[in-house]
Amino acid sequence: MAKWTLTKTTQDGMYNKHKKVNETVYHYESGDRKVAFHSHPTIIFGYTFVGGDKVYLRAVSNKFVEQGMKQHAYAGGFHEAINELEV
Repeated sequence: MAKWTLTKTTQDGMYNKHKKVNETVYHYESGDRKVAFHSHPTIIFGYTFVGGDKVYLRAVSNKFVEQGMKQHAYAGGFHEAINELEV
């Protein structure tokens, strides 16, 4: 298992049903591997690849969802839950 760390979050302007919205882009790193994604505009629990190594998108985004759903178990809430992922 590799430890993926949230290195930064950025805002990405995108269009959702003809309206520009800002989506939070999550940037994760594990050693020299990187992946960045944001939530899909129309698919629940779906994520859109933004950059890095696409082969890790599914594993990292699945763990992101799993830990995000357990945010109540973390003292720091959602941000603490998604800060480090073991994939």
